Amino acid sequence: MGVLLIQIDENDFMEVKELITRNYAGAKVITVNQLPGDTDWLLSMTEIPDLLDRLINTAGEPAVQRVLHYINCHFRRSLTLEEVSSEVHLNPVYFSQWFKQKTDCGFKEYITHIRLQEVRHWLLNSDHTINWIAEYVGYQDTAHLSKLFRKHFGLAPGMYRQKIRNERQASR
Repeated sequence: MGVLLIQIDENDFMEVKELITRNYAGAKVITVNQLPGDTDWLLSMTEIPDLLDRLINTAGEPAVQRVLHYINCHFRRSLTLEEVSSEVHLNPVYFSQWFKQKTDCGFKEYITHIRLQEVRHWLLNSDHTINWIAEYVGYQDTAHLSKLFRKHFGLAPGMYRQKIRNERQASR
């Protein structure tokens, strides 16, 4: 059992209440007295598994998919937990836990994975320098990229490129 408090506009109260009670058997929606000088309502909802997933979905698009799409489109620049969590209207601390639960991967770990896959793509499909590739995918420090790449793929980026090219030539 859990309790979730959310603040909503009084005009949206009936719509949200209907959405919750229709989708979650046993859900209880109650209003709390208005706060002094405040026209918003607070809802307390209990026994609602996956409520946040439903409430943070937009136009039927699952929130996880929205977040992954956002990261995949913007990973080349410095993404913060605060920025990405705001895409699904979650507190950054809660978002971090939610993201790990939904993807089995931490937020920074996921961004690193996406960037390294992009580095790998450019190494194998272009003659761009490692400095160019590093900067293109969002790493300002080539040494840092090399360290991460070596840890993930077992070789430094230049050596990895050469090894794959040699293997491709040998198989022709």
